[in-house]
Amino acid sequence: MSSRSPPSGEISDEELTQLAKNSRPDQLSTFASIAWRRLGEGDRAKARAYFQKATAFTMFGFSGYDFSRAILKRMEKDPTWPPWIPVKK
Repeated sequence: MSSRSPPSGEISDEELTQLAKNSRPDQLSTFASIAWRRLGEGDRAKARAYFQKATAFTMFGFSGYDFSRAILKRMEKDPTWPPWIPVKK
């Protein structure tokens, strides 16, 4: 989870997770969305952790699950994937 304040108009990962706590599909979507955001920021470790949380739901047919599973498998095969996102140090 981020220690920095989210940009204006965004809520923190913790707040977003809290909003989705009563619905498994919402939790899955939230974890997948956070994972994509973290990956876009170059934070592969946090992205991977959230993709893992999303895939823990095992909800085949939900795009959040299906994409998270595919991305996680790719990241496990090659920790530097995707190459166009610089590794955060």
